[in-house]
Amino acid sequence: MSSRIKTLTKVSIFLMSFSTIFGFRNIINNQNQFGILAAILFLVGGAVYAIPLVMITAEFGSIKKLKEQESGLGSFCVFTLGKKAGFLASWSSYFGNLFFFATIAPFTVIALSFFFYGANGFDDIAKILSDNNKLSEDNSTRVGAITLTLFSILLFWTGTYVSKKGPKWLGKVTNIGGIASLILGLSFILIALLYTLPTKGIINGLSSNSLDSVSDSENGFDGDWWSFIGAFPWLIFSYNGIETMSVFIKDTKGGSKTFKNATLLGIIIVVIFMFLGTILLSFTINQSQIKEWGISNSYYYVFPSILGIDINSIEGKTIIHIVGLITALNGIGSLFFWTSAPAKVFFSEVPENVMGKYLSKTDKNGTPVNALLVQAIIVAIILLIVGTTTTGNPGVGSSEFLTRIIQSATSLAIVQMCFYFVAYIRLRLKYEDEERDTVFFKNKVFPIIISVITLILISIAFFFGVIPSIRSWNDNWVKALIDFLFIFGGFVIFTSIGIFVWWFNVERKEKKLTNENK
Repeated sequence: MSSRIKTLTKVSIFLMSFSTIFGFRNIINNQNQFGILAAILFLVGGAVYAIPLVMITAEFGSIKKLKEQESGLGSFCVFTLGKKAGFLASWSSYFGNLFFFATIAPFTVIALSFFFYGANGFDDIAKILSDNNKLSEDNSTRVGAITLTLFSILLFWTGTYVSKKGPKWLGKVTNIGGIASLILGLSFILIALLYTLPTKGIINGLSSNSLDSVSDSENGFDGDWWSFIGAFPWLIFSYNGIETMSVFIKDTKGGSKTFKNATLLGIIIVVIFMFLGTILLSFTINQSQIKEWGISNSYYYVFPSILGIDINSIEGKTIIHIVGLITALNGIGSLFFWTSAPAKVFFSEVPENVMGKYLSKTDKNGTPVNALLVQAIIVAIILLIVGTTTTGNPGVGSSEFLTRIIQSATSLAIVQMCFYFVAYIRLRLKYEDEERDTVFFKNKVFPIIISVITLILISIAFFFGVIPSIRSWNDNWVKALIDFLFIFGGFVIFTSIGIFVWWFNVERKEKKLTNENK
């Protein structure tokens, strides 16, 4: 593996980090949920999670003894925690991300719809069917969602094809996606700073007095602190992808040092964009307006809005088409990365006898080509289930299945990071003398303290995330109980399956072999 051609430059890694991590929709989603408080949380998440994650990942990736490994989370955890812990870390990472990156395909297809059509064409399909009384509202919404699903599956399979071509092809796509992401974020910040605020001022719903309490304004947090802490992982995981990008260290010209410098620069800019973007969005757009548009539509409508242009005017529609194109390019770059990297982390690193020779087979670039095909089939099934379970009024339909399964998967995503930070703490405590090219900080006390703080935060978030808030129990205890059983139960089931797979394919066989040799 170490002799393969290095095709990714510092610029490629920088743009990959931007394409993978930064998303303008993350700003809107979190600002809509937390209000202006999200800006502070983005800073906190960047300081205690994202930036340390870059340094930890680069340090792990520079360990000489791991030079023949794919530099993924699994091999890092195996090195300090053992094979079983490494497998479970990879297992939770892969399945924690699987449902997340399956949602990127529909998002990207909708962006393409805004580019070509100027609106969410799938919502319009549902509205036409409903308005003409051809179908009920639920069935109309379902037809629109299934149509979206079919296009999403096609796009995901395209991403699978590109992923099988290796890092060189993937790097080109993520370069385009990274540039698009950079343009989108920078454009919003510059327009809001240089035009909207100087000419229109701060929106009426957000005054200086309202900043004294994050729950006083319609543009602030609603005060349900339990739900807030439970949702905190979603904001933290806006920065996810760094640990997954580590599988491309071996494909980077300059190795771990170049990877560290490029991703560190990328993540610092991402944190700044997240912080400024959230504040400026809070200052320029009312949350009530975003709710009226719908979250998914607001990604495109905010741009003509901050320019003071009617979204239905020719100018407004032109801007929406342009934003749709840029957002689609960003989505394609992100989707193609997530199609490849998690599978590469998982299937290329677990012992061959755990997941089987077929799934573990890799090409010269360390890409698990067979696993990518199986993954595409699984994602297609997930998307079809989401499409068929989507109900509600046209334009605002949702899938309870998707909501709950993603919440369950998020619990797994927290577990993978617990493994990761514990593995790093153990590296600094037990393997400090291991030869490596780069370290987080020479004095091990500081990075260990940061890692412990992060572990505490994500552990608290895990607890509050799997248990519905007191307000939820008071409002509808039956729904709260179902949510708890689904979220926590899903986490238990996913984890138990991973433990069983390891026992069945490794521990059981090793025990049998030991007994036979006695």
